[in-house]
Amino acid sequence: MKRAAAVFAIAATAVLALWVGAAVSAQRTRGRSAQSQWPLGLGTLDAVPQRYPPRVASNDAARLTALAAAAGVDLSMPAARPRADRQAFNRWLDAQLTRADGRVDPPPPELAQNEAAIANLRAYLLGRTAIIWPTDVVAAAQAPLPNLFGLYALTRLLIAHALASPATAPDDLCAAWHLQRALWHRPELISKQVALAGTRMINAAARRLEAKPAWFDEITAIDYRRSILAAQQAEAWTVRKEVEDGRRDADRIVDVIVQPYEEVCAANLAAVLRRAAEQMSRSHDCAVAPSVDAPFWNRLGHRAMSNVGAVWQRVARFQAELEATERIFALKSGRWTPALEHSACTDGSWIYAERTLRFSRELPAPRPMLNIPLTYVMR
Repeated sequence: MKRAAAVFAIAATAVLALWVGAAVSAQRTRGRSAQSQWPLGLGTLDAVPQRYPPRVASNDAARLTALAAAAGVDLSMPAARPRADRQAFNRWLDAQLTRADGRVDPPPPELAQNEAAIANLRAYLLGRTAIIWPTDVVAAAQAPLPNLFGLYALTRLLIAHALASPATAPDDLCAAWHLQRALWHRPELISKQVALAGTRMINAAARRLEAKPAWFDEITAIDYRRSILAAQQAEAWTVRKEVEDGRRDADRIVDVIVQPYEEVCAANLAAVLRRAAEQMSRSHDCAVAPSVDAPFWNRLGHRAMSNVGAVWQRVARFQAELEATERIFALKSGRWTPALEHSACTDGSWIYAERTLRFSRELPAPRPMLNIPLTYVMR
């Protein structure tokens, strides 16, 4: 009996020593993580809430929600009705956006059925500099989000109308761009993923325009890599905030015991994302396959970093997609020069011969990433 008690006492002492060591390590790691500078002038993790002050939804957002409902798109938060099944429409739109020429197949009939509603949406969005959706980064996991699926569906509806109606195409695409512009200024990585998907589609559809519209310069002016880095920084800050909130609210002994482990996980996540951000900020390749992963023991990190590599693949390739559209505009206006063969992508260049523009190498576009072509045949 005494021997068993002694063994238990030794085991309990070892566990307590391990817990105390983990707690001290967590405190030190948390301090180093908070003080580390992120690249491209993003500062430390503590800069995140300063960059994204809280906002409430504007009256413009409520009016847009009503106009979208008339076109069959639900922007309410939370969604008020099931998602519409538009398989034929979606197949048609994806097929047009992935064509390597300027032709467009006959559109689905639902575009004509929504003509008046789309016209009202277009006019409303063109008259607004910004639609403000609620933001509260300090709320962490409980932070409000706009109806991202609804915004994505509305973006696709406007782009489809642009492809089917050349007379209003520049304004349709501009209206769609105004939706993405609001999302690019939000903190969440998921919001910027939706914005990236929408902006890629707008860029692909713009190749059908006869001339470069004035608003297209706004699309090319955004530093997309820095914006994605800022979202990853906000993701790391949010995880740290959730862990800190858990420490303050801990009312069970198991929460107290697990707390140092979660703090180490949060700090490790921030360190891994920051190192990846430094690597991507130095790279100018457009074909990337970053491996961004947390150690096997970091369960919080695995959850937060499940899609980071794929996002980087999309945003790096988007550089070449934007350049392709700029060069198509130059060719249409007769302004092609040998200087346009140069690319900001360090792993490729542009070739124009026999009325065909193409990038000098393949850039991967793994599914479900829409394969916007880097080849274009002039009519």
